Amino acid sequence: MGNYKRAGGSPRISQAALPVRLTVFAMILCVLSGFFTDAVYAGEPGQSNDGIVIEADITEYRFEPEGTVVVAEGNVKVTYEDFSVSADSIHVHAGSGEVIAHGDVVASQGLRTIKCDVFAYNLYTGKGRILEPNAHLSDVYIRGNEMNFAPAMLTLDNAYITGCELDCPCYRVSSKKIVIYPDDRIVAEWPILWLGNVPVMIVPNLTFPLRGESVALGEGESKNVPVPLFSYDSSDGFLIGLTYRNTTQDWAQLSYEGAYASKRRGIKARAEADLALGPGKTGILEGVYSSWEGFSAKARYGMSLSNSVTLDAVVRYVPVKSGGDTAKWKGFERGAVEAKLIAQTVGKGPLQAKATVAKDVLSTGDLYRIPELEIALKPVSIPGNVGSLTLSGGFGQFEEPSRLVKAGRTHVAASFTSPTIHLSAGITGSLSLGARRAWYETGDTLDSFNAGTKVRASFGKAEAFGGTVPQVKAGISYDYTYVRGASPFSFDKINPLNKASANMDYRVSENWSIGASTSYDFKSQSVDDVGLFLTYHKHCYDISTTWHKKQQVFGIDMKFTR
Repeated sequence: MGNYKRAGGSPRISQAALPVRLTVFAMILCVLSGFFTDAVYAGEPGQSNDGIVIEADITEYRFEPEGTVVVAEGNVKVTYEDFSVSADSIHVHAGSGEVIAHGDVVASQGLRTIKCDVFAYNLYTGKGRILEPNAHLSDVYIRGNEMNFAPAMLTLDNAYITGCELDCPCYRVSSKKIVIYPDDRIVAEWPILWLGNVPVMIVPNLTFPLRGESVALGEGESKNVPVPLFSYDSSDGFLIGLTYRNTTQDWAQLSYEGAYASKRRGIKARAEADLALGPGKTGILEGVYSSWEGFSAKARYGMSLSNSVTLDAVVRYVPVKSGGDTAKWKGFERGAVEAKLIAQTVGKGPLQAKATVAKDVLSTGDLYRIPELEIALKPVSIPGNVGSLTLSGGFGQFEEPSRLVKAGRTHVAASFTSPTIHLSAGITGSLSLGARRAWYETGDTLDSFNAGTKVRASFGKAEAFGGTVPQVKAGISYDYTYVRGASPFSFDKINPLNKASANMDYRVSENWSIGASTSYDFKSQSVDDVGLFLTYHKHCYDISTTWHKKQQVFGIDMKFTR
């Protein structure tokens, strides 16, 4: 940004002698301007705009060598096109478009808002500088020592960003340099994640999307904030690591995950790149490595053949597992390659079709689909809001070399899903039913029927972070699957099921909740599993610890809620 000349001092006129009449007129204009509180209009000659609108308690014109300066004091607001700034005092250089604001400055453009004490900006070029900014962009709060900005980029030094609106944020990501591309993304170099005043971790680079999303994106499997991993299971022991996602460019999104396994005395790592390769074209590159299983890789390419048909091609390399627990890197070993070619219909039509030619590498051995065609009817609503019905079917030729089986299969299926049923205040339920039959060229048939129901309930109220949450949340579910006949293949084997599950969550206080879950297998007439969890709640995130007895699995998971 160029050097700014501070507006101030006594009003001046040109050193050249002016006619007496012009001098008197200028003095009267300067005096009278202080009595007007209505909007004042200014503009740069030759600019295609509606002019600069200045509203203030007191306005004064100053004629300086570089041009006319409007000095506005008290409840000042300056508007130019879609940009506005309010402050205690603002100097406007009408010719150059330079604006210098002091005291309780609030600058806005669209949905973006910036608060600070000193603000320098050029209305015509869109460039400026802010000291100690306090900005709010797309639900992201930004604090820093200094911000320099241009129409398509904001640069901050020694700053932090957060999705927490509190004065003392629950978490923040700090960096010596942060670059913001409005309505697109935020890029931070060597950022540090802080929980409160505790530094948690540092990573080389982070990118946060700004398309209407908060910086605290940790929903489901996607985590833009680096999140620590800590868990335990009986096979790998303690796992300690981190996971995060990084959008480097508009066309590339990278995901990283890494951990150390104590029982294996080795590491496991995963990296994935989601690529936008052009209109209707996408790609995925994935690499997975563990020091006891070796290296695997996957590549996927997808494209639209038309408005209603897409094509996907997938290739994956899978190492042959040695079964050893050594952490020593053995290099690339012999493995297997699986490949898929999938064409399917998309859009709003009533039918969806999917054709697959593939070689799959499964735990039960290799499977060849040569080819397989599946057709499904989109869910049809039953009148009276009873529920929805889905019909599907398909046929194909399959081969499992490990079982010396090659045969055709034809199947049909139907399923029903009810809407959410409100049983009483705070109690809801749902029901699902399904039936399937498969015929094989070997003469085998496989029939299955499944039913499931779920009931959810919430009771009481507890205050939490300025709002209310249920004091108790509970759920009960039952799943039943009946199987008759058998399949000559391993990949489509269906196991009978007769199990009930229950869970309960109790909010002890604003910051703590405890819960338990269990399931009972009616077939074996035994408790199938027991789980316990403890959750620590903060304004913007939850930290949960879980334990499952059957799998001997312990984990700590962190989820951002804002």
